[in-house]
Amino acid sequence: MKKYLFCTILLFSCQPAEKKQLIEVSGQCLDSFAQDRAKIVITVEQNHAQSEIAAEKAQALYNQLSELIRDLDLQEAQLQTTQFNLFEDFTWEDRKRVSQGYKCQIGLEVSTSEISRIGQVIEQAQKLRLNRIGNLQTYASLSLLQEKKKECLAKAFENAKEKAQRLADAAGMKIISVQNMQESRPSSSPHFEPMMMAKAESQPLQVDSKDFELSLEILVQFIIQ
Repeated sequence: MKKYLFCTILLFSCQPAEKKQLIEVSGQCLDSFAQDRAKIVITVEQNHAQSEIAAEKAQALYNQLSELIRDLDLQEAQLQTTQFNLFEDFTWEDRKRVSQGYKCQIGLEVSTSEISRIGQVIEQAQKLRLNRIGNLQTYASLSLLQEKKKECLAKAFENAKEKAQRLADAAGMKIISVQNMQESRPSSSPHFEPMMMAKAESQPLQVDSKDFELSLEILVQFIIQ
């Protein structure tokens, strides 16, 4: 009796599972939004016959610039040293190398969420007669990108669900649940857009930036019956 019961259970467990019917569709989302940060790089440069004095002068000027920028009290400001170069400067005369002393360069990157005030950073550099100012850019912060990507994924899923519903309706079937979902194309990586600048005689520098474009696609498998 025990052997018969064992065989019955074994045969039952070997029955093939019913094959699921699936619909696979893609869902897309294309969104654009204003970038929330701006950054600029200012390079301090000093020359002297002695290398240590060139470095000291550059460091003092760098500290002065940093203090002026901190006094602006920009929102979510970040200051970062981007370079420090100390080297001998020379020219060639009659095929001979002639030393011009030493040159020290220190780069300062300033970023802030107050894009409209980035022009004030430039003005502080100009007060110190610094003219190596560049790499003026706007960009989307990581937190903003994550927030917008989450919203875009929800939109892409709704887009896929609408497509699947139309197909199921056409076949006289209905959607039961989601079998699988994956992102087939990553969202646009953070990129930087150069900003345009204009200056009126009685007004500070103004800046404008392009919107960040986010595009993603997902593949979704729906179970239908």
